[in-house]
Amino acid sequence: EDNKVSLPQVLQDRKGVALSGLQGKALEMADDQYPSSYDIRKVIPEDCFEVDTAKSLGYLSISLSLTALCTAGGFAALNVLDPANLLTFPFWVAYAAVTGTVAMGNWVLAHECGHGKSEE
Repeated sequence: EDNKVSLPQVLQDRKGVALSGLQGKALEMADDQYPSSYDIRKVIPEDCFEVDTAKSLGYLSISLSLTALCTAGGFAALNVLDPANLLTFPFWVAYAAVTGTVAMGNWVLAHECGHGKSEE
C-alpha cells in the first residue's frame, strides 16, 4: 500500500489560452519537478557570489545621485511646466518613467535589506 499523500490537482480552465510549444505542460508540473535553490545556485558561476563592497557602494552612490538629480529636475520643471496644463502631460509621463526607473535601484536595495541579503 502506498503511503504517499496525494495532493489535489488544481483544475485549470485553459479555454481561450494560447499555448506555447510546450502545449501547457509547464502548467502541470509537480513541485518536485522544479529545480531546488541548490540546483540553481550550483550552475551560476562562483564569481557572481563574490562580495565587492567598493563596487556595491559605487552602485549605491550612482543610484542615489541619479534619483536626487531626477527629483531636483522635477522640482525645477515645476517652475516652468505647470502639471495642470494638459500640454505638459507628455513631459510628466516621461519624467515619471525615467524617475521611477532610476529610483527602482533604491527600492531593490531596500527590499534586499528587508530580507537580510545586504549583509551577506
